[in-house]
Amino acid sequence: MNRIFKKVISVFLAITCIIGTMAMSSTSVLADQATGKVATVPVYREYNPYTQEHIFTIGTKERTDLTNAGWTEEGIAWYAPNGGDIVYRLYNPYTTDHFYTMNLNELEQLRSQGWVVESGAFFSSTTHDIPVYRVYNPNVTVGSHFYTTNVTEYQNLVASGWKAEGVAWYAANNN
Repeated sequence: MNRIFKKVISVFLAITCIIGTMAMSSTSVLADQATGKVATVPVYREYNPYTQEHIFTIGTKERTDLTNAGWTEEGIAWYAPNGGDIVYRLYNPYTTDHFYTMNLNELEQLRSQGWVVESGAFFSSTTHDIPVYRVYNPNVTVGSHFYTTNVTEYQNLVASGWKAEGVAWYAANNN
């Protein structure tokens, strides 16, 4: 009985995720009629000095709550378009780590290991404007992944022992 119930819940969550993905992925990217410039939102980078984790958010309230809880504001990491491909944010309740991905197979694999899908965090540019790179630190439990558009920062982390995972998604050009 318990096994059947878990399977039903798993299928329900998968269907919910797929429906949400279809709804969000059909979101059109708003553009200025005169310039054709895509509307964007800033993605802020917050750092927890105790766990050495970074969180990336477009939420003003979340930024304020994190700062009030002792996180350090590191400014705008990049700009995300107001529509496009979804970047999901997952949370591991056992380690308190966060992880970001566009890959639904990766999302499902992590969810099967106990990670919780928090939301569609923001969107990736469908025109592949600016690469957002992902690196992995195998020596830590929390904050093991980091995301940056800065090629030098990416290369420095790889040179110091982080594992290069390539382009995770794309930021929007805000110029």
